Amino acid sequence: MDKLSDLRKLLCLTSSSTEMEIQNAFGDIAELLINHAIICRAERSFRIEEIEFYYYNNQHRDLITYPRITKPMQWYRNAFFGIDLTFDSQLKTQIYEGEEFFSLDDSPSFGGILIRRLSCDSTIIDKPRNCANVLFDVLDASCTPIDYPVLVIEEQGRGLNIDKTRRTNIIKERTIDMAKKKVESILWNNCYINEHPEDWMANEFLRFADMPYKYRSTI
Repeated sequence: MDKLSDLRKLLCLTSSSTEMEIQNAFGDIAELLINHAIICRAERSFRIEEIEFYYYNNQHRDLITYPRITKPMQWYRNAFFGIDLTFDSQLKTQIYEGEEFFSLDDSPSFGGILIRRLSCDSTIIDKPRNCANVLFDVLDASCTPIDYPVLVIEEQGRGLNIDKTRRTNIIKERTIDMAKKKVESILWNNCYINEHPEDWMANEFLRFADMPYKYRSTI
């Protein structure tokens, strides 16, 4: 099996994947993306230097993860105008008062990998929005673009060390009241239907806020 197939398999976490399995997959994916991946766009080649993981299932309730229904290894423009590489994401929906809402019930499994920093030759592209813009700024609308960004996984790696740390700006104040407000905002803005107790959700949000889910290359 080649490394691109390895990556696709790792992106197929399921609703039954345990927290340990998910975290182990994060480390393996980070190794492939940072040390082996190139994003090719026309004549330019980009290396991935920094990523953050967001994934939710009932064994790993990371509530900051934005809902989506996607296949593994797709580009996904997220709510903050960054770009994610997607996990296989399955999520139920319900119709309420004529509108379709995402639901956290019935074994959801969804998430993505936010690209936070790229390099191209000696140039660094920092911050998610800038990364998304350099990859998807202008594309032909009349046909399949020849300069569409394509992910390639090389067999030979760069051999860089990879550092893990807490994700950027998940929550500034570690209080239950702040977490409740954040959870309410997430649920409202993402149209979740759920039955989880508010206090329980806030505590789970605080637990995942400190998880070391940012991976970045180091010299």
